[in-house]
Amino acid sequence: MRRIFAVLLLALALLEAASEAFVPTTDLEQDKKLAITRNTGPKRLLRAVNTDEERGVLGAKTLENLSDLAEKAGMLNLSKNLLHKSWLMKGETPQTKFKEYKWNGLSYGEIMQHPMYPRYKGFDDVWQKAQYKKGTLLTIDKWKKLMKEQEKQKPQTTR
Repeated sequence: MRRIFAVLLLALALLEAASEAFVPTTDLEQDKKLAITRNTGPKRLLRAVNTDEERGVLGAKTLENLSDLAEKAGMLNLSKNLLHKSWLMKGETPQTKFKEYKWNGLSYGEIMQHPMYPRYKGFDDVWQKAQYKKGTLLTIDKWKKLMKEQEKQKPQTTR
C-alpha cells in the first residue's frame, strides 16, 4: 500500500508541475515577447518594414570595378559582361562608345586593333537585346505584325 501511495504522490507532483507549465502567463511583457516572435509580418523587424529598398542592385561604378577585378583574375567573359551591364545602366549606346573611343571613320581592321575593342566586342548585341526587351526596338516579326495592323486600320480608298 505504501508503494501505491508513493507512486500516486509522485504522479500528483508531476501533474501539478506539468499543469503549471501549460498555464497561460499573466505577465504582459512576456506576452508581448511571444507575440513578436510569432508575428511574421513586415513589422517584425526594422529591415523588413521598408519595402521599396533596392537591395542586391549594384550601381554602374560598382559593376565597372568588379569588371576590372574579374579581368585581373583572368575571367575575361565575366569582365566583359559586367562592363556591358554597367554601360547599359548608364544609358550608353554603341554610338556613344564609338564617339568615346574615336572610332568614327576608322576601318573595321583599325577598330579591331584598338586596345578597348576586346572589351567592347558584343556590346552592340547586348544593347539591341535590351532595346527589344524594353520595347523601343521591334523585332522583324513584331514589325511585320505592326505593318499588317496598320494596313487593316487604313481606310479603304475607292476609285
